Amino acid sequence: MTKSIVDHFNGRIPNMANEEDASEMHQFLIKEKRLFSKSIAQFLKNKRLKENDKFVLDDELLKKIQESGVMMSDSIFNFFDNVIVADSLSDETKSKFKVISDKKEITDLIRTDYSDAWALFENENYIYRGTKRKYLNKEDFAVEVTPGIRISKDGMPNLYTILLSEILDSWKKFPKRNRSHICSLDGDNASSYGDYLYYVLPKNGTKIGVCPYGDIWDSFNSTYNQSTESLVLMIRKIFMIVLEQSYYVIDNALKDASSTIHLFEAFDKKFDEFNEEEQRRHFIEMFVDIYDHTLMLDYINFVENDNNNKSDFMKFLERKIFNTKGFSIKSLYNINSLIGDDREVWFEGPALYIPVNFYHQINWMIDNV
Repeated sequence: MTKSIVDHFNGRIPNMANEEDASEMHQFLIKEKRLFSKSIAQFLKNKRLKENDKFVLDDELLKKIQESGVMMSDSIFNFFDNVIVADSLSDETKSKFKVISDKKEITDLIRTDYSDAWALFENENYIYRGTKRKYLNKEDFAVEVTPGIRISKDGMPNLYTILLSEILDSWKKFPKRNRSHICSLDGDNASSYGDYLYYVLPKNGTKIGVCPYGDIWDSFNSTYNQSTESLVLMIRKIFMIVLEQSYYVIDNALKDASSTIHLFEAFDKKFDEFNEEEQRRHFIEMFVDIYDHTLMLDYINFVENDNNNKSDFMKFLERKIFNTKGFSIKSLYNINSLIGDDREVWFEGPALYIPVNFYHQINWMIDNV
């Protein structure tokens, strides 16, 4: 697959800045009979890497691709996501992994930085994470993982992650989700997220966000509860209708906190220009054929009845959808009462991941720490 891509584009993948370039890539992939994601076109248009604002497959990157074991049957989206995008991430964005193979090192870590979590572990109070990634070989003990800054994937707008992690006041006391370990207190739930299940030991002093249910999306007490994707796309459609902009423009404005705030400000200013009831109700007519129009209708009612006839879309989303009711913050000293519940938890900073099936290493650590 790699060689055919390189040959086709003479050693580099072109800048996907327009529909023609994206279409060429699509047609090439179809011709090559590769599997690919329907969002690859937008993904490629949004990502600019390396020299001259183009995708470049140099010898170093080709080596990484080969070492990653990318096969012809793999999704082309995963190819770009796992290899090319990973190669472009900054040190701040990349997660950091440190494999622990030495007995003295793992013993020292557990006795010092991870002593509180280890005490929970020895009392069979477990935090789990399921992943698609195998971090360790059979001779290793654990891997210390420090999350980078998570970016939006699969062509989805970054709205949900940005609001909760960087903008909404009610969420500022919680760990930032875009740089956290997303875990579960239930092993069965965690195992559904990947082939590899780990015990996770947070570092001493870690602040832990706790959802009331097994998934954060199920935890929002909202009449609009659908999948994360459906609701975020619905919110994006409201931006598109009111601001009369394409989804590409909206998505680009959701890349960071500053541009997202400016987007909401532009939305509110534009919405307030439509001060007649008939003008606002016209939005619903544009919306109803695509999505359930309830969200748009409720926002209009919120502006007219609850917010002095002034638009504040961010406040509406914070109150009606992304509210913190039922969420809590725990520490390693008081989370044990929740262990075993089907709850999603998240926290920042380093953590030790120990595979649940490393029985020999776990028994050694129990006997020797």
